[in-house]
Amino acid sequence: NKLYHIKRNAFYGLAKLTTLKLTENPNLSYLDSYAFDGLSMLSSLDLSNKKIDILEPYVFAGLKMLSTIVSPIVKEIKENAFYQLNNLFSFSIPTGSNFTTLNSYSFSNLTRLSNLDLSNQQITYIPSYAFIDLPRLVIIHMTKNPIKIIASFAFCNLNNPQITSISFNYV
Repeated sequence: NKLYHIKRNAFYGLAKLTTLKLTENPNLSYLDSYAFDGLSMLSSLDLSNKKIDILEPYVFAGLKMLSTIVSPIVKEIKENAFYQLNNLFSFSIPTGSNFTTLNSYSFSNLTRLSNLDLSNQQITYIPSYAFIDLPRLVIIHMTKNPIKIIASFAFCNLNNPQITSISFNYV
């Protein structure tokens, strides 16, 4: 398969689709903002084994029913990439993805997210407001990253964190 780029509104008109697997597309490396818009009933999205360097702003916009994402190998998540994903409970980046850039508001508005795993990556800096607007987030794993700096207000507005693991870092 030679699919390497999914453009804006590519799946528009497939509103009743509930599962989308893009696993057997070895060349897929770029997703436009709003790439999945129109998939209003999608509950499961599998992007495993894909190397998508950047998750653009609003890339998952319109996926209001999405509860499961099998993440691609990614290096950076832009602000509002997860916009309107109100049913996503858990998110992790595959070990060894070399995820490096955590932006302010990357995970904002994930109102049901309870578990976030960013372990075994290459994060060196946690910016202000990295984990804002995550009212149900209780577990954050960030072990084995070369974190050197945690900015002011990086973890503000977390209502009930129970486990925040930042072990084996440079902090």
